[in-house]
Amino acid sequence: MATRAVSADLFGFSHLLKRSQLAKKKLPTPLALPAERRALARMFLELSVAFHETIFPVDQTPSEPDPNLAVLVVAVMLGHAEARPMTAGQLAAEVRRSRTTTKRRLDTLIELGVIECINGSYYLEPTRAREVPHRDKFDLILSKAFALLGPYLSKLDT
Repeated sequence: MATRAVSADLFGFSHLLKRSQLAKKKLPTPLALPAERRALARMFLELSVAFHETIFPVDQTPSEPDPNLAVLVVAVMLGHAEARPMTAGQLAAEVRRSRTTTKRRLDTLIELGVIECINGSYYLEPTRAREVPHRDKFDLILSKAFALLGPYLSKLDT
């Protein structure tokens, strides 16, 4: 048995063993809407990682995920999508961080070529604005999540 665990760890499957063991355990407090919450949690995690990966060129291996950078890119994209690009102060308020920290992260994103600043407002870099990096990944994440969430959401309409 110890040999299996070691072999599984060598291939990065130890998390699967832990999940299957947890699935057999009785939870101390049952979770309401477990399938829907699992789908939302999975979608959130996968989207967070996917947004982080879009910070880097497709042919470059991303660094360790930095949720703060990913959230800031999403906030810049939101302002750009709404045709109301935000200043550093507005972005800081949007992501609920200090202006100083936000400005430092914005400078990092500019250096990485992800965003640009025009007259004090932030936009996605033009190529990223015209194209959707890793679009196939986003499509897959959303389709998997909404396949599970669709029936639940349709009940809310009635």
